[in-house]
Amino acid sequence: MKNIRVRSHEVMNRRRFLTLSMGAGITAMLAGPGRGPALGAAKPAAGDLEALFESDDPKLVRMAADVMRNCVLAKIKPPEGTAKRRWLQAGTGDAFYGQWIWDTMFVVDLLAILPEHKATIRDVFQNYWDFQDRWNARFPAYAHNMVPCMIEPRGNVKPWYEYPAYSQIPILGWGIERVYQRNGDKELLRQSLVPLEKFHEWYWRERDVTESGLIAVGTYSDNVQEARNETYDNECLP
Repeated sequence: MKNIRVRSHEVMNRRRFLTLSMGAGITAMLAGPGRGPALGAAKPAAGDLEALFESDDPKLVRMAADVMRNCVLAKIKPPEGTAKRRWLQAGTGDAFYGQWIWDTMFVVDLLAILPEHKATIRDVFQNYWDFQDRWNARFPAYAHNMVPCMIEPRGNVKPWYEYPAYSQIPILGWGIERVYQRNGDKELLRQSLVPLEKFHEWYWRERDVTESGLIAVGTYSDNVQEARNETYDNECLP
């Protein structure tokens, strides 16, 4: 069976990531000019996306390059509205004109293959932390540190502080880990770990409603469907 893969590099597994970032002391890891994980992948010249991949079938390489070009790089948008930094559009057209919490993590995972986009990825995550600050300034302490399911720069549906008033699974930490595995960007860790920890604290505080360690769904609006949307569940709830 023919297959395609990103050119090989040393993959840092979750245990090693946690050991470096937590057990060994994040301050020491982030201080100074130390390097990230050793990455042996070739760095292609600008625009040479096909050099990122290897396969016995050149058609698969061209397809992968097209995916990077059209489904990753084409999603990068300039600052607009409430997105004060570069952001990633989830889909196409006005129906998906925003930076979704779920979709974005899969895009940054691939974008991290390109070393010239470290700063772009930092901008993408900083949009979530900027939202967190705006939200905290407007809402009482019990609601602080939420990160929404998506950021709509234009506020197509309602003002940013009214919709979306729900989150989704806390996948941001997974996305940051994936990026760090690929490009070893310590600056991304430095800017993200504090607000990310606050987001996770909010999630447990607001969603473990029975104090049993089980996560519920919810929303700060009076729209029950928004709570269902937190898990993409469009079915009726009892």
